[in-house]
Amino acid sequence: MSSDAVELQRLQAAYADVVSRRAWRELERLFTADILVEVDTVSAPARSFVGPAQFSEFVSAACERFDHFQFVILNAVVEIAEE
Repeated sequence: MSSDAVELQRLQAAYADVVSRRAWRELERLFTADILVEVDTVSAPARSFVGPAQFSEFVSAACERFDHFQFVILNAVVEIAEE
């Protein structure tokens, strides 16, 4: 496995940990300041967020209704293009 694939898996694990702990301020270290995040929940129109603060507001609001919430990545496929 390439080091890029390992780093992507570590990033996914860090994201799942931050969301599970609801440590919203820690999202800033996982995303670049100008990141564009597009979310399609299927049950509502797709939305776009720029930067970790906007995305964090959306995710934290979505989790508020749950007494317990754990984000788990069950499967992820990482493909690294060879240069």
